[in-house]
Amino acid sequence: MNKKYYKNLIRGMEDNILNLQHIALTSKTIGERMFWDKVIGEEMYRKCVLEGFMENMRDREEGFRQEITDRTFNIGELAQYTGRNGKPAYIAVNGIVYDVTFEAAWAAGTHFGLTAGKDLTAQFNSCHGIQGILDKLKKIGVLKQ
Repeated sequence: MNKKYYKNLIRGMEDNILNLQHIALTSKTIGERMFWDKVIGEEMYRKCVLEGFMENMRDREEGFRQEITDRTFNIGELAQYTGRNGKPAYIAVNGIVYDVTFEAAWAAGTHFGLTAGKDLTAQFNSCHGIQGILDKLKKIGVLKQ
């Protein structure tokens, strides 16, 4: 991973956000202001995703592939981790709980109509069924039925 490239990219996004905020403040109509506020929000979201990606890649580079911890979840506890309201996004597959918070395919805690905070074993096995996908995810704990 080229850290300098990504840091420069984030710095550029921050500059872009500041410029967009200036443009939004000088808007003449409420419609214009709403448009620029939406553009700013989208750019801020992209920046957060990139920062999460960098954090995830840094963990991988440092050999940080957290093995299953002693942490156990029941289905009710897992349901709290939907990726909404500032919470991380966790899913369970084959009894193991994975963190999908910064996975692009799980943006906003959803993936092709599935939502985080659930045991998705059946859905995963019917669609993917290969362990290689799961090996790339951070293991958080185990799901107890």
